[in-house]
Amino acid sequence: MHMLRIVLFSLALLSLPRPVFTQVLQVAPGDATNNGLINNIDFLEIGLGYNFSGPNRGNLVGNDLSLTPQAVNPWPLNLPSGLNMAYADCDGNGKINFSDLNPIFVNYGAQRTDIEVKPDVFIPGTSGMDPKLRLTSTNNNLIAPGESRLISIQLGTADLPAEDLYGLAFSLHFNEQIDVGQVKLDLGQTSWANNDGDRIFFHKRTAPKRIDVGWTRTDRNNRSGFGEIGTLELVIIVDVIDWASPMRIWTDSIRMIDKFGNISATAGDTLSIDMDPDGLSTSINVASTMLPNISVSPNPLQNDAWVVSDHPMERIRIFNLLGQPVLDMPVVHATQIRMNVPNLPNGAYFLQVDTDAGPTTTKIYISK
Repeated sequence: MHMLRIVLFSLALLSLPRPVFTQVLQVAPGDATNNGLINNIDFLEIGLGYNFSGPNRGNLVGNDLSLTPQAVNPWPLNLPSGLNMAYADCDGNGKINFSDLNPIFVNYGAQRTDIEVKPDVFIPGTSGMDPKLRLTSTNNNLIAPGESRLISIQLGTADLPAEDLYGLAFSLHFNEQIDVGQVKLDLGQTSWANNDGDRIFFHKRTAPKRIDVGWTRTDRNNRSGFGEIGTLELVIIVDVIDWASPMRIWTDSIRMIDKFGNISATAGDTLSIDMDPDGLSTSINVASTMLPNISVSPNPLQNDAWVVSDHPMERIRIFNLLGQPVLDMPVVHATQIRMNVPNLPNGAYFLQVDTDAGPTTTKIYISK
């Protein structure tokens, strides 16, 4: 009889509603991979979770971008890595989108102290066996001090195409001959990897001779192919000392992923172009005619962006591709300014900055 009562009691317990236990997560703004490092690898996670939504971080949204962990309830979905999607909501507003780049940009290069840091994983490729992230010059002749040069950034070849590309992170390194302050990087062009505009990208100078890059699709559709994915425009330093050494650019720390987050082996590349010693005497006055250097970050633009110049700015204008002005904003002699992005259709535009050293123009992209 007692045994029967125990069984009936047990069955009654099984029929009762079970409480749901929710474990609150601790999210550090910008650490989308939750590995303690903030860099361009975190940017790839944003692409993998793009446009998904979940609980926000309440009154901390947009106010606290420090690496201090912030509490948030788990989202109903995980990233391909198995990590909860809440980690990719870097700014805590409850939606994964381009605004989540801001905490990555602010905390870039930092390491958390509250957790064990786990290094990012890269799979180095082998030239001739794996797709290569290649650098090719539009003109392989000698290069002289003060000269600018357009470099094509290409991924894969006809023999070894890139298969199932969704996101790409890598670092660009430059030797002493190159003025990194005047490097202009464009990854927004239409290409086999971006034939529909469903992509976001950014780049950040992380050392005197290094630029980190992140590029990812946002629609969970892979692309396979080969060829140019972007361009790099650079200027050779006028007072270069070691003109006997070639100009060199190389890539490393490459991570190529598919829409499931799987990493593919990708080979790096080095571009080397000899300096022209005869060009030294003809480039002495080039420095006086160089355009002011400006940078816009993040680019593509969403809600706001920082415009930074090496000369005081007096006016900022934005033109559409037809050359029509769509924004005209005076600036009071500042070298950096936070600009509210106007409500314009998504796409490419030209940003012109007037400085005390003259005007200069760069290409920008709006993606809201």
